[in-house]
Amino acid sequence: MNYVAVFPRKKLFGLTKKSKKCIRNVKETNVTKLKRTKNKMKGILRMIQNLQKQQTKLLAMVRITNSAANHVKILLQHQKTGKRIGRKVTTTKKAIIGHPKQRKT
Repeated sequence: MNYVAVFPRKKLFGLTKKSKKCIRNVKETNVTKLKRTKNKMKGILRMIQNLQKQQTKLLAMVRITNSAANHVKILLQHQKTGKRIGRKVTTTKKAIIGHPKQRKT
């Protein structure tokens, strides 16, 4: 996936190579839940990309507020004006994204 926005931490919603592997290794019983979280990630990406189209330079910061990653905050900030476009997105209670040891399945 190509990210249009500028991400200071080089990862969006915990999307590093490691967590992508984690997503692949989840048991089949969790597939529906996994699809739901994947769709949410796509939605977040789409939201950021749409905002990027409206405003030329956008700085997006994604903060995972707890280890299970079931509460995700997105802070969108315009680079020139410094205006904040804050959005909060939460995943399912039992989050799939993240380190396998931290993951509650």
